[in-house]
Amino acid sequence: MSRRINYFTGVVAPTCSDADVDAFFALSGMDEATLTPWLSSIGRTYSQVKLAVCEFITALKAAGVYNLGGSDALYLPIGNTSTQRRYNFIGAGSFFTLTFFGGITFTNFSVKGNGVNGYTTTGWQPQLQAAADRAGFAVDIADDIATGTQVMGTFTNPNRRMWINIGGTPTGNIQITDGSLIAFSGSRKALFISRRDSAAFNQSYKDGVSLGTNTAAFTPPTSSFVLNATNNAGAIAYFAPQGWNMCYLSGGAWSEPQALVINSAYSTLKTALGIP
Repeated sequence: MSRRINYFTGVVAPTCSDADVDAFFALSGMDEATLTPWLSSIGRTYSQVKLAVCEFITALKAAGVYNLGGSDALYLPIGNTSTQRRYNFIGAGSFFTLTFFGGITFTNFSVKGNGVNGYTTTGWQPQLQAAADRAGFAVDIADDIATGTQVMGTFTNPNRRMWINIGGTPTGNIQITDGSLIAFSGSRKALFISRRDSAAFNQSYKDGVSLGTNTAAFTPPTSSFVLNATNNAGAIAYFAPQGWNMCYLSGGAWSEPQALVINSAYSTLKTALGIP
C-alpha cells in the first residue's frame, strides 16, 4: 500500500493498486453507479470500499495464500443483490460463479438462507480442486443461531466431509476431511477456518484461535461445496438459517501463519466495511 498527499488539505491518503481488484470492480453490477444504493446503506464511498478490498487482497498475496491451490474460490461481502454476490473474486467471475436457489435473501453483507429450502451452489468440488491431499476453507458466519443440525459444505458417504456444522447443539463442529471433526462452542457468529497442510495434519480456528488439530486421513468429497446447506452427493440437506458474509475455498496447503493472515486481513476488511 502506498500513500498520496492531497496538497490542498495536507491529508495523506492511503492508496492501493491491484489488477485483480480492478477486474473485479469492472464486472457487471460492480461499478460505482450500480453499487450506490448499497454504498449509501452501509455509509461508505466507492473509493473506501475498493481500497479496503485492495488491502485485503494484497495482504493475502503478500502472505502467499491468494489462490494457492490454483483454482480457488473467494466470495466477498460486496453488494446486496444476487448479481453482485454471485462472483468469484479469483478469476473475476469467470469460474465458480454462485447460483442461488429457494429462500435466499441478501442483507448489506450476508447471503442468508431460510433454513427450509434456500441454498447456494459454488461448483467448487474438493476431489477436483483440492491438490495432492491439501485443502483449506474459511467461512464468516453472520448469525448466532444454533438449532438442530445446520450445515454448510459438502459430504459424500461414507464420512467424506468438508463442512461446518454451525447448528449442532450444544456444540458445533468443523471438518475438512474424514474423521477430522473438531468441535466448537459459544457464538456461531464468527470466522471459521480449517486447513490441511500435510498428508495427515488438520487444524481449525474460530476467529483466529485454534480449536484443535488431528491427523485423520483425507479422501476428498466428490460433490461440490454448497453454502446455506450441505451437498450429500447431489442431495441438498441440513438447510441453515444462518447467513454468511465471506467464503474462501482452496485446494492449497495453508500454513498456520497463512491461516492467521486470512483471519487478520479479513478482520481489517470487516472493520473497514462496517460489518457487524
